[in-house]
Amino acid sequence: MANKKALREVSAGGIVYNKHQGTLRLVLVMTIHDKEGKRFTTWRLPKGHPAKGEQLLDAARREVAEETGVLGTGGPKLGVANFLFTHPVTGAYTHKYVHYYLFRKKTGSVRMHDKEY
Repeated sequence: MANKKALREVSAGGIVYNKHQGTLRLVLVMTIHDKEGKRFTTWRLPKGHPAKGEQLLDAARREVAEETGVLGTGGPKLGVANFLFTHPVTGAYTHKYVHYYLFRKKTGSVRMHDKEY
C-alpha cells in the first residue's frame, strides 16, 4: 500500500478533564457495534470534521460539546495523530490527521451527548 494514493482527511477533537473529590476524570465516547451477530463496545476521544472555514480549535470544542454534552475551556494543542485506513463503506484509502486539544470541563453533562453515542 506504500505506493497507493491516499485521500487526505482532517478532524479535530479533544481530551476533556475535570477533578472530582481529588480524582482526575476524562470524558470519552462509547459506541456499541453489532458485527456478524456479536456485540462489542469501542471507547475513543471525541472528534469530528471542521465546518468550512472553522478553525481547528473551534471545531474541536464544538465536536467535544456535541458528542459528549460537555463544554470545555482552554485548548492548548496536544498534538496530531495520523493514520492510514481503508473506509469500510466507500473503500477509499485515506490518510487521516486528527488534531487534539486539552479542555477543562466548564459546564454540561455527559447525559446530554448526541444520539450517535
